[in-house]
Amino acid sequence: PISEAVPEVRETSSFEQNVSSLQDWLRDNGGLLPRVTADDEEERRLANWWHRWRPRLRNRMLTQAQVDLLKQIPGLKGQLDLEKDQMESELDSSSEAEQQSVSNLPT
Repeated sequence: PISEAVPEVRETSSFEQNVSSLQDWLRDNGGLLPRVTADDEEERRLANWWHRWRPRLRNRMLTQAQVDLLKQIPGLKGQLDLEKDQMESELDSSSEAEQQSVSNLPT
């Protein structure tokens, strides 16, 4: 139904606007991420937005298009790559633990 598609389009548009605003912020502030505790309302807004979306990134809940948009931000690319490496390391560790627990089952 059309009513279900509209929020997703609006969210994507909002996401793109916030990515653009975050990119501008990083450029204008020497690559520093905005702080949630800042006095500046726009800085707090961007910080809160990033803190809401970052777990979605970690939990692989973003579309590839959204991830690609974030990767276009020079200050975030390294952080995104680091988080990807951490996620892959966590997956490897949990896979190894599963294998060990399976091998310890009585036969």
